[in-house]
Amino acid sequence: MLGTDDSTQALDRARDAIYPARALANLPQNVSQRWFETVNGLHRPVKRARDIVELSYHNLVKEPYPTALLSNWDVIFCRNVTIYFRVESTRRVVDNFYQALNPGGYLFIGHSETLSTISDCFEPVEIDGVFLYRKPLRRFVALGASGAGRTEPARRPTVAELSAANTTPAAAPVQQPGSARPQTAPAAELPATPVVAVIPQRAENDPPVPAPATDSAADSAYPAPASADPSTSPVAVLLAEARLLLEQGEPQLAKQAAEKAIALEPRNIDAMLVVAYAHADSGDFDAAIAEANSVLEIDPLVASARYILGIIYQRQCEPTSALGEFRRTIYIDQEFVLAHFNAANILRARGEAEDACREYENTLRALYVNPAGSWTAFLGGFRPDLLAKTCERSLIECRRGT
Repeated sequence: MLGTDDSTQALDRARDAIYPARALANLPQNVSQRWFETVNGLHRPVKRARDIVELSYHNLVKEPYPTALLSNWDVIFCRNVTIYFRVESTRRVVDNFYQALNPGGYLFIGHSETLSTISDCFEPVEIDGVFLYRKPLRRFVALGASGAGRTEPARRPTVAELSAANTTPAAAPVQQPGSARPQTAPAAELPATPVVAVIPQRAENDPPVPAPATDSAADSAYPAPASADPSTSPVAVLLAEARLLLEQGEPQLAKQAAEKAIALEPRNIDAMLVVAYAHADSGDFDAAIAEANSVLEIDPLVASARYILGIIYQRQCEPTSALGEFRRTIYIDQEFVLAHFNAANILRARGEAEDACREYENTLRALYVNPAGSWTAFLGGFRPDLLAKTCERSLIECRRGT
């Protein structure tokens, strides 16, 4: 289970994990006795329960959503959060949740929230009197007159956020599940071993809370070339500006700055990659693919360009093409951790459990060998140890499937 927040005060309370008696009022006595201990008259989850929760800093609106890491979830709780967001921000956040959920996964939102004008991807369902939203299982779509077909989701996603923020995560509180707007639909069972993301969050317009500072060059989402000197090189200055704009959620302005750098240095791969990131963040997948391919025409062994293509194809519901690009990324850089991890997720979704387990194992090996490589630019500020725990969990579940 993962919980996130962007309030340092809330994070501090979450670390304590102390609850008053009224918070347990609706729990059966045998549950509270088994899973809670008494601390100075208050209640705290027992250690074995606390240990399964990973807590991290994240801002849903202002920071990119690292789908390479925050994916493969069975349940997401995000209650009374998006009511404070602008409509366009809510659509982006909900689309990211859709991408992060497994087919058949569930999204819990608050009583006052609805997806009716936000997204048509989810289906409303009722389970034991609780109303929530479910990501549909893949459906069959006929192709051509021959009757051949394939499976694909009900709608192709429209938003991608591939840039990563220079943010080191801290801890966050865990929020109790809620319910969504009442609807009627056939009931379905919750997964036997759900993978859960809990995303409590403050209002979009609240004063910003700074993330803890980092001093590692590997934490930078778009590390500058070693030879670049921002104080003397116009291209480097423009690149630094473009990267900062991407991290601030301004892809169009970032693209303009990067294009100015390209005008000064037409074959600058770093600037071209920023343009690719910016197109992807704006949902212009075709332009992002074209820009990444332009990089590969200059140098076919740029692993990050291959990885960008893989992520875009994955977002476009083209798992075969995505898997091919992730494998090319690995061919170029055998220690590109996230390429192994995403390949494993695709193989697992296709039912190829043995191959998926092998790639999860490769992920952990590469992470051990290269914990601070260039691949960390795609982590969105999350720690590599969180990726390791996520991978270990996926590997265990995948082995169960074999």
